[in-house]
Amino acid sequence: MIAAGVGLLLAIVVGVSAYYYFSQGLPSGEALRNYQPPQVTKVTCADGSVCAEFYKERRTLVRIEELPKHVRDAFLAAEDADFYKHGGLDFFGLTRAAIKNLIPGSRKSGASTITQQVVKNLLLTPER
Repeated sequence: MIAAGVGLLLAIVVGVSAYYYFSQGLPSGEALRNYQPPQVTKVTCADGSVCAEFYKERRTLVRIEELPKHVRDAFLAAEDADFYKHGGLDFFGLTRAAIKNLIPGSRKSGASTITQQVVKNLLLTPER
């Protein structure tokens, strides 16, 4: 009984310590809500046409509501068909990919959700 209590306390201490260690340097929730990715700077001529574009990453923000439904559906079908069914982690998909990746000679499989891809792109480096 005492050993179980000590084990539980130790597990809690390790969990809290790991959380604080890995959360160091992460942006706040407010900073993530107000994230503004780099966009294209467009220089227009006197006649209104675009003369030049300057960018490090060529992107233009578009609200999801502005995209046609079939484009949204195609994106979800290709990237994360169960996007609206899981809370950001697809445990079934992770298990399936892990088992498939352990089978010698099988084609490697990924299991990252759109949420995981966004987190990776915002918080991590491109390294594998």
